[in-house]
Amino acid sequence: MCKFTLLFRKSIQRLIDISCRTITLTRKLFTMLLSVVIYNHKLTKGQWMGAAVVFAGISVEAFVKRKGQSAISLSYCNEG
Repeated sequence: MCKFTLLFRKSIQRLIDISCRTITLTRKLFTMLLSVVIYNHKLTKGQWMGAAVVFAGISVEAFVKRKGQSAISLSYCNEG
């Protein structure tokens, strides 16, 4: 039971860290996009590429972290 509790706490902490980082970066990205739409600000090709890289990075990180957490859960189930 103690292993399960420690695993649960560790997983929750990782989820909180990932969520906080993802929400912060996504908010900044959408704020920039809304600025383009609402105030008609112009972005250079480099700025659009930068926004695409940030969004792609968030997506890849979330995918990898979720895949890693499911692997941790499966390995724990196999031990038990």
